[in-house]
Amino acid sequence: MGMNKLWTGALIGAVVGAGITLFDRETRNEVVHGVESTSRKMKQYVQHPSYTLELLNQKYHTSIFNHANDLIYVMDQIQYVLESFENIEEQKKD
Repeated sequence: MGMNKLWTGALIGAVVGAGITLFDRETRNEVVHGVESTSRKMKQYVQHPSYTLELLNQKYHTSIFNHANDLIYVMDQIQYVLESFENIEEQKKD
């Protein structure tokens, strides 16, 4: 029961806070501009799904490629360190 009151209070506080901030004309204009911009983008994504998929593919392909290169670099560094330790161990045996 207490958790329900928490979320209800948080929601009411958020709505009241948002309403109070909208009394400022500049804030209202920014909100309207943001909603219009987001609406245009969403409309474009819905009307051109192949374009949307291409954008997502480019974004995540580049990200995954960069992370894979970073991982390969780290693995190479680990291999270098391990080989260095092996060389030290071999020199100690001799």
